[in-house]
Amino acid sequence: MLKFIPTLSHKSLEFRVFSREINESTILAVNLSNLVESGELAARETVYPCRVCGKIYSKKSSMYTHLRLCGKEPKFNCVLCGRRFKYKHRLQSHLTSNLHSQGF
Repeated sequence: MLKFIPTLSHKSLEFRVFSREINESTILAVNLSNLVESGELAARETVYPCRVCGKIYSKKSSMYTHLRLCGKEPKFNCVLCGRRFKYKHRLQSHLTSNLHSQGF
């Protein structure tokens, strides 16, 4: 059984296909066809897929930035609520947000 899960990423619409019988190239083909059909990606535009999760990027540098942390556990933890972040600046933003100052 195939399961399509749409998610929004920074600049593109991503579709992940979950099935035990599908390989990475099939996941990429589904991503590309859905992106073209949705108008999120021009048919001739060069794309750079992550070879770990299949997420598609329009810039090679963005794909390499993503690839450094793809599949790795977040290493920055909030001491107040336990939420975890892959990037230190996101933890800092979280800590300075109104969320914790209001006692939540």
